[in-house]
Amino acid sequence: MYGVDIKEIDGEYVVIEVNDNPNIDAGGEDACCPKVYERIIRYLADEQ
Repeated sequence: MYGVDIKEIDGEYVVIEVNDNPNIDAGGEDACCPKVYERIIRYLADEQ
C-alpha cells in the first residue's frame, strides 16, 4: 500500500510525492467517505 500526495493546479492533477509508508489517520481522508479504510482493507483481504 502506498500513499500518493496529489495537488490540483489549474484543474490539472500533479503527483507531488509517493510514500511507501503512508499515514492512515482517522478523520482525514475518511471525513468525506467514512468507509474508505474498511473498503481498502476488504479489497486487500480479497473480501470484496
